[in-house]
Amino acid sequence: MPERGALAEIEAGAPGSARPVRLTLAPNQGPRVTASATARLDGSTLRLDAISGTLGLAPFAGSLALEGGSPGAKPRLRLDLRLEALALADESAALRVDPVAGITVPVRADLVPHPSWFSGYEAEATVAVARLALGPVRAGALGLTARVRSGRLDAAIEATALYGGSARGRYVVEPEGGQGRHQIGLSLNAVRVQPLLQDIGNVSSLDGTGTGRLDAQALGGSIPALLRSARGQAEISVTDGRIDGLDLARAAGFTAAPGGLAARLDRLGARFALAEGGATTDDLQIRTGLLEAQGSGRLDLVARTIDLRLKPLKVAGGGRLNVPIRISGPWTSPAISADLAGLTQDPGGTLQGLQSLGNSLLGNDPDTDLGAAIGDFLDALIPRPDSGPAERLPSDRAPRRRP
Repeated sequence: MPERGALAEIEAGAPGSARPVRLTLAPNQGPRVTASATARLDGSTLRLDAISGTLGLAPFAGSLALEGGSPGAKPRLRLDLRLEALALADESAALRVDPVAGITVPVRADLVPHPSWFSGYEAEATVAVARLALGPVRAGALGLTARVRSGRLDAAIEATALYGGSARGRYVVEPEGGQGRHQIGLSLNAVRVQPLLQDIGNVSSLDGTGTGRLDAQALGGSIPALLRSARGQAEISVTDGRIDGLDLARAAGFTAAPGGLAARLDRLGARFALAEGGATTDDLQIRTGLLEAQGSGRLDLVARTIDLRLKPLKVAGGGRLNVPIRISGPWTSPAISADLAGLTQDPGGTLQGLQSLGNSLLGNDPDTDLGAAIGDFLDALIPRPDSGPAERLPSDRAPRRRP
């Protein structure tokens, strides 16, 4: 067994017959590789079957076939690989092997495949990974199939264990426009939204069961170029969850006190059109324990900002609320504000909606600071349907505000 270097052992046998092979690689840097297989050389084709080995302490298995090809023909590779655990980490990480994390491979986060990578050969591959880490995202029972033909990569992926749900995807890159045309299709089914968003973008304010679909294509050789040129459609739906920080009382101007509410989420859904670096929707729909609303707006995919407007259709208790709500700012911490012009457009309906919303927020308890502030605010601004004109508030009934 060499301290450093490579050692290959192959048993004698007739030409073209299968022979046991043992291989050991001990590089100056990186984990030691040991493997055994059955080798067969038939003309220009080398086959390694029943491969079994370890990379450091991480096991792998599979088969490999390499066809040299006739003059003028491209070499052809066929690979079947099975891994227990694989982690694709940031480029600052080192190649390492861990009994639990498995094989960790550093990859540039902004790496974009180029068609020239696939121009000199043809290949077919299947890869199965029991546990995969793609940066902070975790998946299990993942299968990948890929084919390379005429400089075109066509890969399909399926993860049967992804945050309580599953995912399927397809990625194609082919020569076009110098940098290549990239196509991606992705579908998510019944995934837990909060841990997924937390791992992807440190967003924890939304939870529920999510489904989604993405079909897009783009030209370019960098992530910003691909985002700017992306064209396609996307659709999302989140049900049976919650939204944290939905501070409607503060947005409507009832109180300056900070602190958002955690609202039960019945459904959040939208369809988006991808173009010019953004995702635009005109059919955003949201239904929570407090209100039902529809809206429109845009997500900036390059700047990672959001600008949405919600028009409440009704609030808890059956009232109407003509106070449009705007959600804007960075994805991770958007601000919520309101347009109070609706108060003058439909005072009766707005009053009913505000009262219903206030009851839902406060549990029908007018004795809290916020309850008193809402009551005084409404009495002073809009007369109740069964009362006369609004009266000037006595000094002892000045609107109370939360400290």
